[in-house]
Amino acid sequence: MKRIIIIFTIILNQQLSYSQSKIEEAELARDICFDLYASRIQENSALSFENAILKRLKVKPTSDNERKQIISDFFNKNADILICGEDDNQSNTRKSQHLFKRSIAIKAYHFLYYLTETDGYTIDFNFFEIVDGEKETLLDYIDKIIANESRVKTYNLEHLEDIIDYVEEVGGKRGKELK
Repeated sequence: MKRIIIIFTIILNQQLSYSQSKIEEAELARDICFDLYASRIQENSALSFENAILKRLKVKPTSDNERKQIISDFFNKNADILICGEDDNQSNTRKSQHLFKRSIAIKAYHFLYYLTETDGYTIDFNFFEIVDGEKETLLDYIDKIIANESRVKTYNLEHLEDIIDYVEEVGGKRGKELK
């Protein structure tokens, strides 16, 4: 009997730990998405967003290279949880979508430009979501916007094409190209 109670306690603690972890991940994603929105009104919005991330991580890099590595590691490690939720104020957003796709949807291109055009970042832009049964990367998402005549009118086409070029230059692929 004592053994059963111990096993039950261990299982319960693992489940609580897992639940707590999922709650913390959801809160982090919500907060980072909020920071993206808030950074849009800052003078140097890309650095403002980056600084907000560093503050949430409670780290103070001692060099520019260390800062870039921390940010790169953060995005690479958390690509699957950085999902922004519903936004009733934005007509171009999905109910939930990856942070980088949300930045395109709300026309906050600044951070993607910054990450792809500044040397020293090592972000893997090949994260994907399953949309309509297919792998959809950031490039696929932008391609869909460009292909939709009524939707593309609300975007700056030149910015979208530039982002495609920049993401491809740093190794970004489309879902069909991923294994």
